[in-house]
Amino acid sequence: MALSIGILGPLVIENDDRRLETVSTEARSLFGYLAAQAGGGVGRKRLAGLLWPHAGSERARRNLHNCLVALRDALGPDAASHIVSGRAYCRVQDAVVDLDRFERLARSPYLSELQAAADLCRGEFLADFDLDSEPFQEWLAAERDRTLALICGVLHRLIAEQDAAGEHDAAIQSARRLVALDPLSELGQRILRRTYARAGRVTPSPGRAKPRWPCLSPNITVAVAPLRNLTDDPDQQNLVEALTDTLTTDLPRIGRGLSFARLSSERSALGNLAWAGEPEIGYVVAGSAQHSGPGKLRVNIRITDAAKAQYRWARRYEFRREELLSIRTKITRRISQELHVLLLEEASHRAVIGSGSGPGWLEASECLSHAANALTRKHDAEHTVEAQRWFLAALATERQNVEALTGLAQTCQHGVGQPWWGDPGTAAALFDLGREAIAIALELAPADGWAMRVQGMLHSEAGQLEPAARLFEQALAKDPRAASAHGWAGYNAAFLGRAGETLPAIQRAMRLDPTHWRHGIWYFFGGFAELLLGRTDVAVALLRKSLERNPGYGCAQLFLAAALSMTGRRSGAARVATSFRERYPEYPAHAFDHQWLSRSGSAIYCAQIHPVHENIRTLGMMH
Repeated sequence: MALSIGILGPLVIENDDRRLETVSTEARSLFGYLAAQAGGGVGRKRLAGLLWPHAGSERARRNLHNCLVALRDALGPDAASHIVSGRAYCRVQDAVVDLDRFERLARSPYLSELQAAADLCRGEFLADFDLDSEPFQEWLAAERDRTLALICGVLHRLIAEQDAAGEHDAAIQSARRLVALDPLSELGQRILRRTYARAGRVTPSPGRAKPRWPCLSPNITVAVAPLRNLTDDPDQQNLVEALTDTLTTDLPRIGRGLSFARLSSERSALGNLAWAGEPEIGYVVAGSAQHSGPGKLRVNIRITDAAKAQYRWARRYEFRREELLSIRTKITRRISQELHVLLLEEASHRAVIGSGSGPGWLEASECLSHAANALTRKHDAEHTVEAQRWFLAALATERQNVEALTGLAQTCQHGVGQPWWGDPGTAAALFDLGREAIAIALELAPADGWAMRVQGMLHSEAGQLEPAARLFEQALAKDPRAASAHGWAGYNAAFLGRAGETLPAIQRAMRLDPTHWRHGIWYFFGGFAELLLGRTDVAVALLRKSLERNPGYGCAQLFLAAALSMTGRRSGAARVATSFRERYPEYPAHAFDHQWLSRSGSAIYCAQIHPVHENIRTLGMMH
């Protein structure tokens, strides 16, 4: 029997026409890793250390055995022909893996095969994985970087071939995919503009101006200098260079609202920074490593204000060489949080001026009141941006105001959840800032229910569905009347393949929260879930109620058009589609993929969403 494995996107495993039933996260991670080895075997010891680095050797071996048993049970009678496990190694064989086919097609000089390679890419490599293992995350990050580079290379060649063949519309679509994959790449943006120019078309602008998010403008450039090896031990140089490489590769990945540059050398002496005053660089990340005891290393990291030549943050880390993998992840995450704190400080001071509060500044409570008023008036980009400005103004007065940090994170989540409010790069930067803001809020107030709910929303938007579900459960345990926790828990359940839980959850949310515009969101959640379940008439009624409360709600328009089309009401579907295109003329296909297609690896959900997506695509609502 044919076994098909997809890893260029969420993990998909199909045995003939049957999808692999749900198995544990560890079992899926094991299978995804083995599938990526091109049929090669992997030692059992390596697999145990990769997936369970902190478990004892015996427990790790037992976990590995249990995962293999679970995978064989899920694959059924054909398991023995596809999963081979000897005493020392394991491998996957006789399987069609999309990555293997992609790499073969990517080497082809032919346009049709390059297009086929591009079509295999459904999203980020193993996009739905969230395993708490530093070695696995290290491998995953490296593979994501490698496959992203391969995919971008294929798209570069594909665009050139399509241009040469006069297929200008196809070249534009490929250029858009390139920008969607790497939205902060200036090269991708230039290629897209050039592709439009060659087609004799002007680079499109949205029907209405995109909002300027006060938390992200202007951009701040961070320079990363190589860490200095002060150990007088050449053998430690590789370790120090590995730490520097981690900073330069991982910081841009988790701080997408910042620009990063790598310096060739530190070029500084304490209090006499050579780059001081250079306007293009805002902050410099630098540091050094030295011995701190037998077998231990001490790493000192600092962030410096380049213009003022002042240290803004410094921290010391001590660890053994074998702890390098875990410590460098910890260091990178902490640096990212501190850089976002600095970004928030600058944005807060700008917001004070923008809010009109003047030199005297308003009290934080007054700023929070203004923010609440903006959010309750209407659920749209303009009011969300206004609320964000007031939350930032509150933070200018009280840097550790939990309500302001949580409110700011919620406005970021609104921007992430509404892909027509900005470009993909903006949505990515908003997510990163929201993640850091809510992390700070929960450090200050670990039991804050609202902060838990907002963190759950951000997890859900990122496709981290199980962690999101746990956060909503915790929030409801603290406050059973929290309407947003009920509503979002129901929406999140739909992505987990449990759409039947959504409508009862949003009904509870509406009973608890009478806010008119927020009911528009709850009705959308319910309509979305009912459409997944095939109850299209109920979905149409709910989605129409959503639009009655918020006529410009793009999510509701998208899925109402699909629901009408699926029930044979073509003319009605066409009218809704036309209205959507007029309001959002440049809604890209990759935004739908991010929000709904690749957000979940649930086999049940994937089977439910694909026919809906096909109807939306047929109606011409995505570019």
